[in-house]
Formats: sequence, structure tokens, C-alpha cells
Amino acid sequence: MYIEQLASFDYSQLELEYAYKKIRWEKNNTIISGDNIVRIVFENDNPHDRYAVSVCLQFKKIGYIPAHDALTVRKMIKPLVSLRLYYYNEKYRAEITIEYKGLKK
Repeated sequence: MYIEQLASFDYSQLELEYAYKKIRWEKNNTIISGDNIVRIVFENDNPHDRYAVSVCLQFKKIGYIPAHDALTVRKMIKPLVSLRLYYYNEKYRAEITIEYKGLKK
């Protein structure tokens, strides 16, 4: 199991605020999951990092997997992704959890 706060939350406050207010169903620390709701996307054409992995919530990009973990996340077999939205220290934040069956070689 992989658990980590999304990187770049400082740069995606508008997206996280939208997710928090529109999707969280009026509760802090809401867990959101489901293939059609939370997805990871491999950004092979990202100009800053060809291994970048973004996290999308209902087709809206809300952040990235930290760069030091991106290669590992790309190797995960059958990842099941969930997201915890919360508000802490005057910032909107998201923590991703990925359950997986193993790693590709």
C-alpha cells in the first residue's frame, strides 16, 4: 500500500478547493474512491518530468504524485486509488492511497 500527500498542493489550491467544497459531501477527511472518480494519469509528454504521474478527480487534475515516487507508482500492478480530501493549516490538501498487487519489473 502506498500513502502520500499530493505534491504541488500549493499550486493547485483552486482545484483542491473545488474538490473539497463540491465533492466532499460536507465532511472533512472524506475518502473518495472509484475508477471513474479518482484516476492516476501517466504524463509521458510532461515538459518538466517525463515520468510525472498526475492525479485526477472527476477528470480535473488536482495534483501530482511526488517525483521521487513516480517511477514506483508507474510499476504498480492493478492499482486501486482512493483520495482523502482535508483542510489543514489554512490550505486544502489531498492524500492519495494506492493499493496494488505488486510491481512490474
